[in-house]
Amino acid sequence: MNRQLKREEEGLCAQRGLLKDSDVQSFEIFVSREVRDMYDRALRGAGRIAAARASRAQRDRRRRGFQSSPEDLLVRQRETNDFLTSFINGSLERMTLKVRRKQYWERLINLPPETNPLSKESIFLEDPGGSFRALLFAGREFDLVVLHALTYGLVDLVYTNTFTAVFVTYIVDQALRITRHQLALRNIARKTLLDPRFLL
Repeated sequence: MNRQLKREEEGLCAQRGLLKDSDVQSFEIFVSREVRDMYDRALRGAGRIAAARASRAQRDRRRRGFQSSPEDLLVRQRETNDFLTSFINGSLERMTLKVRRKQYWERLINLPPETNPLSKESIFLEDPGGSFRALLFAGREFDLVVLHALTYGLVDLVYTNTFTAVFVTYIVDQALRITRHQLALRNIARKTLLDPRFLL
């Protein structure tokens, strides 16, 4: 393992990005309607889930287990992985994939690429800056500090009591953390096809 890391450090390994001369592995993705529909069908496991449910019903009579059948999840996960692998490898007919770097205006004002709603071409824009962090608390520290300062100032102005202002600010912070945690667990369980009880 150390030898492989040393080879990568010295630049002797193949690039990891989707473009030949790129190591960028995060993208902003703009997919066509047809790709989105196929992805949704693969995620739902259309066609094969009925057979898995029938076999689950017979087994459930004999033993108790999880409420959601692992067979359903495995079928859905396999179909989704197969579809995404085929799509990114370019082995799906009628669905073209274009990978490119962002143009100047797309970088400057975060402008989406021009796409035709009837087009069957999907676009992957390289995202070396990691724009996905805008969805997380990471990188939102300044916004949270401003929220806490405004909450504290408003409550202190209304009640003229420092202890009450600090306590309400603490409650708002805890409510934000709990809400983000619960929504993140639900989102991860839905997107990764895992049972939420496996997530700590």
